[in-house]
Amino acid sequence: MSDQSTNADKPHLKNPEDVSDSEVYRALMALYLQRDTLSWSRTQAFGVVEIALLTASFATRGVVAAVSLVLGSVLISVIWFLIQRDWQCRDHLYQMGLDSVHTPRAIKLAPEPEKPWKRGRWVIASVVYALLVINFGLAAFYALRTDSFLLRPNRDLRAIEIHTPGQSQLTYPMEPDKDVTIEFDGSKVTFSAKKR
Repeated sequence: MSDQSTNADKPHLKNPEDVSDSEVYRALMALYLQRDTLSWSRTQAFGVVEIALLTASFATRGVVAAVSLVLGSVLISVIWFLIQRDWQCRDHLYQMGLDSVHTPRAIKLAPEPEKPWKRGRWVIASVVYALLVINFGLAAFYALRTDSFLLRPNRDLRAIEIHTPGQSQLTYPMEPDKDVTIEFDGSKVTFSAKKR
């Protein structure tokens, strides 16, 4: 028994001339819109992954953040390649089928941009590559543990800070086993702490 398929096994139209031009056009337009929607969905997934990457890197910092940024950037690159493939398929359908109907009727679905850099394809590619550079830059920064404002806490997270109108700053340490009461009387601030 042979595993080779023949043309008789493949679906085909017995009478292709029976299919109207309008049916072909509707099918091509549906495929065009499906590819366009698919690329938009992947662009949204790209954005979600990038936001998660940046948030996680600022929360964890150090080597874990660097590894997360590199792995996440690889995932973003894969999503970007899928988006480009969707555009390639979409544009093929546009040129192959839709233009054959639109061009004789002088229908233009989208005008040419004034400048080449104003094309959506160029703009999104610039954003993607800029984000990848930022990701790898932050990964290198965290891996090298450079002393910077990104790594230094700017205040003690276990303390209450109060800035008064006279530009003075009061800091009171938080203790987990005490209830803190703060009272304001004009510019006078009173702290009190009681054990639970």
